[in-house]
Amino acid sequence: MGECAYFIKAQFKSAPVAYRTLSKVRKFLKEVQKAEDFMYTRYGPGSTNKKAIWKEMKEKFPTAAEYLETTQQDPDDSISRVWIGSLDEIAQNLQQDGDVISYSAYIGHFSDWSFLAAFLKNKFEAKRVVYAKEEDGTGSLEDLDLYEYQEIVEHLVQQAKVYHPLRDLLKGIHRDLDAMITN
Repeated sequence: MGECAYFIKAQFKSAPVAYRTLSKVRKFLKEVQKAEDFMYTRYGPGSTNKKAIWKEMKEKFPTAAEYLETTQQDPDDSISRVWIGSLDEIAQNLQQDGDVISYSAYIGHFSDWSFLAAFLKNKFEAKRVVYAKEEDGTGSLEDLDLYEYQEIVEHLVQQAKVYHPLRDLLKGIHRDLDAMITN
């Protein structure tokens, strides 16, 4: 199987929140890596007591187990689909800059970081997360634009708060359209 570079950025409420969260994310990524090593040494096609192995993994690596459960993958396949990189990559590539935590790793190209993005949002309360891989044309973390369209969306949200009658009118139009489509 080939490998390629994966990139992810997570924006938090503020720089102090990102700073406090960085150590938690680092601990989580290291735990996932250790859980991955644990599973590879005990779990495979010839494993006979897979439930006991998963139970032991959950006891030793509870946050990693929580993460792996969110993937809703077949346990035989989940580890290889959620690779997160080596301990060296975690130490070198996990960084915080202002309200953003970023990370990159060189891993198997069948990995899926949508689970990691969702976990960063749900578990660590990131406001926004973007990710990509080298094969998609992304060459570096700088190529990931975390703020694309953000100003437009924020402006529209502000306008919706100011113009209650317009918001109510749009809701009414939406209701009417839904009724027309269902009839």
